[in-house]
Amino acid sequence: MQANPGSGTQPREDVVWCDTNPDEGTFQLSVMTRAQAATRSGIPLVWITVPQNANVATAMSLRPVDAAVERRLMSYAGRNDTAIRTGNSFNAAQTYECPSDPVMMEPGQWYRVRYVTNSAQLVAAPSGFRENGELRIGIGYRVAGAGVGATTLAREAAFNFSYVGGTTPGYQQAQVEWIFRHSVTDTRFERVFCGRMWTYVTSPGVQYRVNGSGLAGSPQMITVEDIGS
Repeated sequence: MQANPGSGTQPREDVVWCDTNPDEGTFQLSVMTRAQAATRSGIPLVWITVPQNANVATAMSLRPVDAAVERRLMSYAGRNDTAIRTGNSFNAAQTYECPSDPVMMEPGQWYRVRYVTNSAQLVAAPSGFRENGELRIGIGYRVAGAGVGATTLAREAAFNFSYVGGTTPGYQQAQVEWIFRHSVTDTRFERVFCGRMWTYVTSPGVQYRVNGSGLAGSPQMITVEDIGS
């Protein structure tokens, strides 16, 4: 198997790709570009960074792809926020988000992001009806180093309460999960993920706490896992 020489104009990222045929029990290895790999079935084995004008293997950088399932926890972050909040959109909740550490996105890898609050609380709702206090919980992402305003909402879930809490108990756990693949045609870069909670109701009067109890552990947490390729 032979690597391809570098372009005369710019660097390039290639991949050692394994084409698989489960029905026949065969496989085939070849070197190709990211764009070529995106249209094929199989798995990536090695990423190859090919500098401009490189024509020998020693001038190229190789990064093996770890294809193990449940490979590693990349980031864990917790937050405690018992303040009463009124934000009514994902963007309005940016000042009290729960962010992850920056994590490296590798082309072709699958990732799982979870955001959990163990004690969300509806404090007040219009006319006192809990049905008027529907809340949303969501996961967003942005390039590491970018401001919180550059965050894109990726996954959200809705939940309601059986009780309007005030200062008395009325807590419940809420969770949202996002599983995605960083495309083999994408570049390698760092992302920050975040968890936010907000009200779906646009009329004034909804008040809530993202977490409001002293339950053991982190009242809020966000985790990012690399789950393989």
